[in-house]
Amino acid sequence: MKTSYNNQDLEKAIVKTMAFFDLFSYPLTALEIWQYLSEEIDFIDFQIYLKSLRLRSVIFKQEGFYFFPDRAEIINVRKKRYNYFQKKLKLVKRWNKFFKLISGVKAIFIANIIGSSNLRLEGDIDLFIICKDNRVWRSRFILTFFAKILGLRPSFAKEKDKFCLSFFVSEKSLNFNNLRLKSDPYFAYWLLGLKEVGDDKYFEQVLSSNIFWLKEIFPNYFKVVDISQDLVKDNRESKDRLVFRGLEKYFYRLQWRLFPEVIKSKANKGTEVVLNSQILKLHVLDRRLEFSQKYLDTIKKYEAFL
Repeated sequence: MKTSYNNQDLEKAIVKTMAFFDLFSYPLTALEIWQYLSEEIDFIDFQIYLKSLRLRSVIFKQEGFYFFPDRAEIINVRKKRYNYFQKKLKLVKRWNKFFKLISGVKAIFIANIIGSSNLRLEGDIDLFIICKDNRVWRSRFILTFFAKILGLRPSFAKEKDKFCLSFFVSEKSLNFNNLRLKSDPYFAYWLLGLKEVGDDKYFEQVLSSNIFWLKEIFPNYFKVVDISQDLVKDNRESKDRLVFRGLEKYFYRLQWRLFPEVIKSKANKGTEVVLNSQILKLHVLDRRLEFSQKYLDTIKKYEAFL
């Protein structure tokens, strides 16, 4: 635990934290700013710096939320999106048990939530899916097939409340450090924003698998999040492993033929489209670099007030 702090570093860290969430019209509470802060500090000491920034009108507070000058309207945006999220969560929960029943899915998460319960009304629902070992290709095929015939897939005509099935991982490959870019603030926030749909406790497994690099970015976060360091992992090989491995090859070849050329051209040439036996990441339009530049521009804008 640090006992002394650099005033300028702490104030810049607060501005940086708020700047990222401001990109997504998401005002933060004091606890949320502290949790996502890049500097380790006691919460009581942190509030002194927060108050100092308020007194100098660098940031403002209303209804328990902190925001930058002329950005008070995002408080209502956060409230509305909370209600939108709850409706979308109910929809995914309705299909969760069915999806897990018909495939090798272990856990389903709602993804691309920057902040808690922060989804747009008109948007589709990005799902992050953890599968049994040697089941990622089969699981994707089955889920995509049923989602298509049930009218749950997004289209050019309609995206609202449709399921985007573009990120599958094996339960044996939950460390995502190699999916990060060199300059990539978005991915760490994306990971902490995952919302597990069921009660499978896989979010703890995900956090535990990435805790070492996450703690470097968010040193305060895990002080209030209980993550067991002794999570039980079943490393036993399945009796039907060879059978499912053979099926995986079949479903891989089948889906590869069906993929559009844009996916094939980007496959395994970076972190946008990653296709292997452990991870299927089909983010053709990866906006992380765009968000990174906007983030830097926002930081410069508000650091000028320090």
